[in-house]
Amino acid sequence: MPNVIVAPSGSTRGANFSFPNVKGTGRCGPYIWVDGVLDHSGRFDELAPDDIAAIEVYPHAFTTPGQFIVRKDQQMCGSVVVWTKRSFP
Repeated sequence: MPNVIVAPSGSTRGANFSFPNVKGTGRCGPYIWVDGVLDHSGRFDELAPDDIAAIEVYPHAFTTPGQFIVRKDQQMCGSVVVWTKRSFP
């Protein structure tokens, strides 16, 4: 996607994402959501590719669905939403 940078994090599975900030003057780290829950624990880095059903990428807060926006953040960075196969019946 344009303006999205993905780089290895140094671990065997992890990655660092960088999105443009809301002002367009810098970059910020997006919020990572796994199965509709904000990922504070690093669960995303532990997911195997076979566990993932879908990934949604919203590089700007203005295009992110309301339930995936963290309103306390002044940068209002975008979000990466990951859905695992466990979240589907």
